[in-house]
Amino acid sequence: MKPKYIAGITMIALGCVLTYSGAVEGNQMTINAGIGGVFVGIVLLSFSTSDYVKMDALKSFAEPYAELCRRLVENLNLKSNAVYIPHTKTYEEAEFSYPFTKILT
Repeated sequence: MKPKYIAGITMIALGCVLTYSGAVEGNQMTINAGIGGVFVGIVLLSFSTSDYVKMDALKSFAEPYAELCRRLVENLNLKSNAVYIPHTKTYEEAEFSYPFTKILT
């Protein structure tokens, strides 16, 4: 049996026990925890994930972020100089320093 099924059934059983004991004792917090446990167990059972990530999905997800980072480095001209933003509580008195080697249009 897959661990997903074991975890889902365990969460549903634990949620039912907590809901029942909370109803008997009259404890609303235990009832809410039990209902939450049942909900989490149903979610664990209903959502199925594959054992691997398809390469096409990974490329389509990661390529836009890699392109964004590459363009940020190019547009900010971050080749050898560092960007320094000091830690302050108020931004009115903060100083920002970054390299200005060329003006972007």
